[in-house]
Amino acid sequence: PSFSEDAIMTILVNRSFDNGKAMMNEDTPQNKAANWLIWEHDAAFLATYSDDILVQRYAMATIYFSLGGAAWLNNTNWLDSSVSECKWHLQSSHPCDHSTMEMTDVAMPQNFLRGSQIPAEIALLTKVKILDFSSNSIGGSIPTEIGFMTNLESVILSSNHLRGALPKELSRVTNLRILAVGNNRLASPESVVPSSTHNHAMNRHSGQPMFPAEFGPSLSNLVVLALSNNPTMGGAGCTIPSSLGQLTSLQKLDLHGTNPSGGLPSEIGLLTNLIHMEVPGSLQSPAPSELSNLRQLLSLSFAMDTTEIPSELGQMTSLVELKLKTTGGTLPPELGTLSNLEVLSAGECGLRGTIPPSFGGLSSLTSLDLSMTQVHTTIPTQLGQLTRLLHVDLHTKHDHMHLAEYQSILRGTIPSELGRWTRLTYLDVANTLLEGTIPSTLNALANLEVLQLAHTNLRGSIEQMVCDANRPPLLYSSANVDHVECSCCTENCVELGG
Repeated sequence: PSFSEDAIMTILVNRSFDNGKAMMNEDTPQNKAANWLIWEHDAAFLATYSDDILVQRYAMATIYFSLGGAAWLNNTNWLDSSVSECKWHLQSSHPCDHSTMEMTDVAMPQNFLRGSQIPAEIALLTKVKILDFSSNSIGGSIPTEIGFMTNLESVILSSNHLRGALPKELSRVTNLRILAVGNNRLASPESVVPSSTHNHAMNRHSGQPMFPAEFGPSLSNLVVLALSNNPTMGGAGCTIPSSLGQLTSLQKLDLHGTNPSGGLPSEIGLLTNLIHMEVPGSLQSPAPSELSNLRQLLSLSFAMDTTEIPSELGQMTSLVELKLKTTGGTLPPELGTLSNLEVLSAGECGLRGTIPPSFGGLSSLTSLDLSMTQVHTTIPTQLGQLTRLLHVDLHTKHDHMHLAEYQSILRGTIPSELGRWTRLTYLDVANTLLEGTIPSTLNALANLEVLQLAHTNLRGSIEQMVCDANRPPLLYSSANVDHVECSCCTENCVELGG
């Protein structure tokens, strides 16, 4: 077809979401894109375009003008009037369907995109399957028009400055598999109501969803839901909707750094395909017993504001990594059944109680971190069975002068059975009430690279452990420990701060 100025404007106005209003305002991105299309193209070039591809070219130009294209890290070929938009720089080398020349992949992560709003015209790219603007500096809200992009499979907008709520119109995108919008400033729907209705909204009953409840029944193909580090997503009376349980294809759920109230809905137990889950620290209600249904889970970060760590975690028998960031609670003995667990991290949280002897059953464990907790216990001899351990951190931050005042702290002696940790490279028991003689069996720890004994009451010799001329220097600290002998430490050790 041959396009006149009027013909082009008619096509663009008819396809626009605002009847061409933004296009008619001088100096808007839409106006600049339309003028570029009309005045900077050879008629013969545009004659090769269908109406759909003409609109596609306009939409891409609007993105350029809206998001500071002139300053992008790579804007090769963009707005070159003699080059197809399918050859403008994008992360994919083949962003268009070969036969139809329709855009299917618009990905520009880490490309210095900047602007106050993703333009609504992006939704004119109706065949796009992948939208990735992650790690840029884009502000504003996610346009509601995104609901027209029904072929989308991946929406990746993480690490920007986006505000507002997730648009409920995303529920129309039933092919969506990945929704990743973490590290933004997104809010829950209730927190972005107009100011005239704000007081009314604040007085509503609790239980408003932190993200659109419509997602549940519609986005049944969703595999990844990553909302992490949006601290304004949630708030008083804003909960995780029970419709979350309808996202039965989910394999990754990341709510870390969001702020919903209440607790995990019992429907979480319906997400039996979950492999990775991060629970936000703002939740206060006890965890539901249905957690035990998540038998495929490999990685769990559990950061609830709770005084009880659920024993049901012991039934997640596939777990490889468990991170606990609770404000209280004790370590359930049931965790000792997690024979596939490789990493148990519970440092710097409010744990109390003891280290269960059942932890000797964690036969795959390579890293154990119980540092700076309020555990008051001796080291169970059963831990000697953990022969795959590489890293053990049991230190506290308490001042040695006042250690005796603390009832919640590691105490007793080092069991001789720990000499079976022959793969160990890091051991930190500093600032504890450990006492007695260092067992000679620890001389078998030939792979040890870091040893922290500062501010303890330990005594004895570590010479056999350290003085082997064939071993690399040991990073060692024994500040305020006067009874540990090591004649070669000045040569074979690098002293750490106390």
